[in-house]
Amino acid sequence: GRENLSIPELLKTQKGFSKEIVQVTDPIIAIKRTIKIKAKEIANINFLISVSESKEEAIENLENIKSEEEIIRILNVAKIRSEEESKYLQIDGEKIDLYVRFLKYILKPNMIKSVRKIDDFQMDSLWKHGISGDNPILLVKIKNIEDIYVLEDILDAYEYYRAKKIYIDLVILNEEINVYERFVKENINVAISNKQLDFLKNIFAGIFVLNKDEMLKEDLEVIEFKARMIIDSS
Repeated sequence: GRENLSIPELLKTQKGFSKEIVQVTDPIIAIKRTIKIKAKEIANINFLISVSESKEEAIENLENIKSEEEIIRILNVAKIRSEEESKYLQIDGEKIDLYVRFLKYILKPNMIKSVRKIDDFQMDSLWKHGISGDNPILLVKIKNIEDIYVLEDILDAYEYYRAKKIYIDLVILNEEINVYERFVKENINVAISNKQLDFLKNIFAGIFVLNKDEMLKEDLEVIEFKARMIIDSS
């Protein structure tokens, strides 16, 4: 267990796992199998996890893998595909590592927020802006032109997630003070166009550009509450 540097108690006592699903600090998948290896014998162990919409399909996916050679082939294909995606998206390994760490906060519901429920009336604060509320929301706040580089990085992350079939709603909040010439709004749209992502504006799991000075206070509060992650560039 935690802070135990010796042999885990469950291994010492040979007790089975509880098979219960509970709230913990760090969720894990745990499985126990006993493997006997003779003296001077070598054993290769492959641990496979299958994720699917149904139990039957998950089991079928595992049964289709009959040998270690097949596992190595699948890993090599996945590696080549990942490298090609990275080249196409022009994203290096360091940034990919950062984007993956972001997912911990984007995909995992906030337990404190989950205590409070949002009724249909409050959900209207999302719907009126075209946001369904069915996807995790990543909220990015931009106030100054100098902070556009933050948005450019977030757009790279958003594009990377879509390539991995991870769909989120990217909400960009323009916090520029109400002025006649909206330089920040213009640069936000330019950043989206430069990434060739205009076709993803205002669609399901898409990109939504909102102006703070044109929004009702309660709408903004609901969007901030529903957001899994908020990045303030200022």
